[in-house]
Amino acid sequence: MDSELSETNPSPLATEAGFRRVSIGLPAGMSGDEKRFPLTPEAVKWLIDSYDNNISLSVVIEKGAACGIHYTDARYTRCGASVSDHAATLRADIVITVAGLSFSEISRLRRGAVWITLLSPECIEAASLRAALKRHITVISLVKVTDASGNCHIADTLAEVDGRAAIAVASGLLADSVKGKGILLGGIAGIVPCEVIVTGAGIAGTAAAKSAIGLGATVRVFDDDPAKLRYLSDSCNGAVITSSLHREVFLRAVAKADIIVNTLPVSHCRKARLSAEEMSALKKGVIIIDTAGSDVFPSVRHMDLSSSSTASAGRVCFTNTGNAVPRTASMAVSNCMLPILEKIISAPSAVDPIKVEPGLKTGLVAISGQVVNREAATATGLNFVDPSIYLHLS
Repeated sequence: MDSELSETNPSPLATEAGFRRVSIGLPAGMSGDEKRFPLTPEAVKWLIDSYDNNISLSVVIEKGAACGIHYTDARYTRCGASVSDHAATLRADIVITVAGLSFSEISRLRRGAVWITLLSPECIEAASLRAALKRHITVISLVKVTDASGNCHIADTLAEVDGRAAIAVASGLLADSVKGKGILLGGIAGIVPCEVIVTGAGIAGTAAAKSAIGLGATVRVFDDDPAKLRYLSDSCNGAVITSSLHREVFLRAVAKADIIVNTLPVSHCRKARLSAEEMSALKKGVIIIDTAGSDVFPSVRHMDLSSSSTASAGRVCFTNTGNAVPRTASMAVSNCMLPILEKIISAPSAVDPIKVEPGLKTGLVAISGQVVNREAATATGLNFVDPSIYLHLS
């Protein structure tokens, strides 16, 4: 394997007498829990049709890779893509995945290729990152890429999808007459609506609150950021109840809730964490969803919403809400990704757009054998090189 990793190939994005061939590979996700897909057929067609005679762009998709979002291979071929096996997609100049790539898969990438992923830098496996360094793979985390104003559009879009999906899923579970209570979230005239508790007034929490309000529920949002709470209250015309995360107030509220949605990250969820004893005080049949993976509900079993069935005995916490609506999530990610891909494809080398685009630099995890993201370096125990210094010298 070491000899395979040290194999040398020309940089795939190198200029060839003013004309370049660039290929994009779209392999299927190897994780059964991941149904989202990075590019829709419409995005593929837009990319293929966008370049003049100086660039020949091809897209190869693995057979059946987009079945999780109900797009057929034929739909992609009609938009200009070719369909092949897993290995062929890994040989492309730019490989795009939602989840990670294994050590074995990284070893089959072209030397100097670009790997673009939705994984956060700290979630990339150490073995995979080491393999990427040996092959001088440029690794970019899409959820860290920003625009000129510092906004992480893809991360924000995924958060909004998570928040709205949480309420859609919870509403369906409540209305289920067999597995749920058989009740409407918003009730009707003469019947009190359900109570929804949302922790966190960020993008995901705001999306969840607005969705629940739209369905007629009584909604209370807890957060320790007064500015976020004020914005949420104003944008909902006072229809949402906002509160600072005072522990006693919060515990009284969740005890009456029909739905609890946590959107707070690990670093901010201490006040919202519920012990086994506190969980026992909740309503029977309460729907619990965690969009942030914060382990706010450590005493209950967690169930991934990408599972084919949400049936469960006893109380559970549902996670991975974006995979409950994978096509919407994929369409949203695909739309946000197009301008990023355009910059990378149009440049003579992978380094060029990263040098001049601060937003791409924030998403850079590894380049030319160096880890240039501090979180990834800490998580894997690899050496960190400041990207500004490295890109200046390269």
